[in-house]
Amino acid sequence: WPGPAHVGDTVSVTVQAGDAWDNGVWCLGGEGTVIATSGWEVVLTPGPVASVSVTCTAEGLFRLAFSTLAPAVTGHVITIQYAGTPLSPTSPAWLVTQSTVDLNQTTVDAWPALDAIYPAGSIVTGLMVTLRDAAGAALGCTPTEAAKLTVSLSPSAAPTQLLHPAITATCVSNTSAVVKFTPTTAGPHTLRVLYNNVTFATAPSLLQVTAGPLAPAQTSVLAWPPALSPAGTTLSLALNLRDAYDNLLVGCPATMPTIGLVGPPAQLLALPACNATTGTTRVNFAVFLAGEYSLQFTVNDMLCPQSNVIRVVAG
Repeated sequence: WPGPAHVGDTVSVTVQAGDAWDNGVWCLGGEGTVIATSGWEVVLTPGPVASVSVTCTAEGLFRLAFSTLAPAVTGHVITIQYAGTPLSPTSPAWLVTQSTVDLNQTTVDAWPALDAIYPAGSIVTGLMVTLRDAAGAALGCTPTEAAKLTVSLSPSAAPTQLLHPAITATCVSNTSAVVKFTPTTAGPHTLRVLYNNVTFATAPSLLQVTAGPLAPAQTSVLAWPPALSPAGTTLSLALNLRDAYDNLLVGCPATMPTIGLVGPPAQLLALPACNATTGTTRVNFAVFLAGEYSLQFTVNDMLCPQSNVIRVVAG
């Protein structure tokens, strides 16, 4: 019987065939019956096996060579069959282990669409990896090995920064794994693929990520109105709209959010205006009643937590 092997290795079993009276059956001339090398099979439980070949040794014995695509576990049993009939005995529990991964040979078979633009928080698909050994042979894909695959993203604005987005890596064949990940920072990024936290491949072009949908609670204040203003003066509140990951929404949304003021008896002088270049949204208003007010604002009817005190004096 073969000794312990790696997934994908070719191993062999040598068989001394015999008849019902324990007489030798050979594949070469000599004493006893001679039969051809055809008709032999190897059955591996749970399996599977591939590329079974049978040769005749110099002693007239049958050597059955086969490779295994079996998962890396300890409980495999080898059964030899002739003409569909299992021989006895079967093998003892046979150990199949994973070959050592060689990152110089491991390949990225497909990258995500690098000409696409991905909103922050979306799932990026299309990354496929085949782990290979030092000879370049594809190794068996198991959930354990797939779980060792990760990606990193480096923003172009901070190339030494390594971001590790949430991922899922699953086997899609006996040899290949697909990796899906969720970027959360806007901007162009360098995409790298890692195995056991070691980088082995870099995408040929940058991954483009934009801000995701507006998250009202993440809206930030770029500029408050002056702390002291005469009644009736045009006041301005400048806001930066952001997504759930605190990315600035650059440019103006197709549908402008509803922005309201809370605190002073204010009168909006115009609809909120958006600067298409900076993405800043500006609200112009006036307060005609003198007093001291705590100013807050709402975005799409959601009260934002920032506040500021303004004082309005007689005009």
